[in-house]
Amino acid sequence: NTRPLGVVATALLLNVGLVATSAAQAPRESITTVTLRDARERALAVNPASVAARGDVDVAAWQRRSALTDLITPNVSANTNYATYSDPFMNPGTGNISAQATSATLQASYTIFGGGKFAAVKNARASLNRAAAGETPATFNITLATDAAYYAVLADQELKRVAQARLERAQ
Repeated sequence: NTRPLGVVATALLLNVGLVATSAAQAPRESITTVTLRDARERALAVNPASVAARGDVDVAAWQRRSALTDLITPNVSANTNYATYSDPFMNPGTGNISAQATSATLQASYTIFGGGKFAAVKNARASLNRAAAGETPATFNITLATDAAYYAVLADQELKRVAQARLERAQ
C-alpha cells in the first residue's frame, strides 16, 4: 500500500509540528503548533495535483480572455521585402533605375460576423468550466488525505501520552 508523496510529506510535517517533547528535550516555546487549517493550506499549496489543477484553471482563464479579446480586436499584419538584383532595372515605385527594390505592406482586417470567434469563446468557456470542475475533486482528495494524516498524528500523540502515563504508574 503506497501513499502519494504529498500525503507522506504532510504527515511528516504534522509529526514535526505536533509531536510533544519533554521539557528536557526542548523548551515548549520552540515547538511549532500546526492547526488543521494550517495543514490543509500547506498541503494544498505544495501538492502536485493541486498545483496542476490550479495551473489548468489559470491556463483556461487566459484562453477565455484571449478568445474574448479576439472578438473585439482586428487582425493586423505587416510585411517588408528588400531585394538586390544583379542588373539595374526601372523601379515602377520610384520611377528611377535601380538595382534594389523594397516593398512594405500593412494589412488590417476585422471579422464582424465570424461564427468561429463565437465558437472559440464558447470552447474557452467550456475549458474553464472543465478545469474548475477538475480542481474541486483534487482539492477534496488532498483535504481528505491531510485530515486523515492530521488525525493519525493526534491519535499517535494521545497513544504516546497514555503509554507514558501507564509507564509512570507502573514505576
